[in-house]
Amino acid sequence: MKSTALTFWITLCMLAGALPGFADEQRDDAAAFAIQGEYVGPKMGMQVVALGHDRFEAYLLPGGLPGEGWNRRTRDRFDGARVDGVTHLINFDGAAATITDGSGVELLKPDGKPWAKLEKVHRKSPTEGAAAPPGAIVLFDGTNLDAWRTGATMTTEHELAAPAVSKQAFGDMTMHVEYRTPFEPDKRDMARGNSGVILDGRYELQINDSFGRWPTRLRNAAIFELRDPDLDATFPPGGWQTYDIDFAIVRVDADGKIVKHATITVRHNGVLVHDQYEIPHPTNAAFTSLRKKPEGDAQPFELQYHGSPVIFRNVWVVAHDKPEAP
Repeated sequence: MKSTALTFWITLCMLAGALPGFADEQRDDAAAFAIQGEYVGPKMGMQVVALGHDRFEAYLLPGGLPGEGWNRRTRDRFDGARVDGVTHLINFDGAAATITDGSGVELLKPDGKPWAKLEKVHRKSPTEGAAAPPGAIVLFDGTNLDAWRTGATMTTEHELAAPAVSKQAFGDMTMHVEYRTPFEPDKRDMARGNSGVILDGRYELQINDSFGRWPTRLRNAAIFELRDPDLDATFPPGGWQTYDIDFAIVRVDADGKIVKHATITVRHNGVLVHDQYEIPHPTNAAFTSLRKKPEGDAQPFELQYHGSPVIFRNVWVVAHDKPEAP
């Protein structure tokens, strides 16, 4: 084993032994929340993911952050922990990253010499807060729940809690929705910030806190179990994110035979992640009442609850055909 690799594993084990979680000390989730996030330096970006009990992993991305220069192919993983107020991360080759207060990262080469400094950034979707255009149907603006079926609830901050099912059924439409996943560092993968937008009662556009993860058909912005997003444009949990969706329902002929499947285009935080994708069949989250019913009719949509307190705001639809009355 190379000396740098041996150093990596020795250092990582030493950090693990010093973790508050292992010593049954009280951890500091507020500090972890401040440290997680995105950092930018010269021709590189880094995403730092909190794993609970003051543990972290990070990914150094050549070129910049996703959607802003990253080459979508290579990334360098760092692992480590926060000890005595300082977060130490190291990769397999022995390069190190240090985060003191969550405002920046200092990178060191394997020989300990300075490499680069990265500054914390807080990106916002270019469509966050987008106003409903003329003719749009505003489904939620924080004032009431009139557009939603019984059971929908509003938080004390006037945000929409999942689950929520629209009263109206929609066919072809353009939809804007803003959502926020919770900070759940102790959870992993599918259990972390899980929700979804179930279009036409049949097809789930996944919501999941997959910040820093590789895109798959199970993670954020996937057509659930059917198609990976072209890029995981997920922001860190705790901030607002957007979906801008163009959707067309199934087309059938006079005999009810499908001539074109439902089609979807999605921009996630302003990044195109699905472009005119034909959804071959309903996903597993389809309403029970529709699972044996032929596709092709307009149905309500759902903001799904799946174990995590995901919340929503600024939901509006531009119907491209007349929506069915509730």
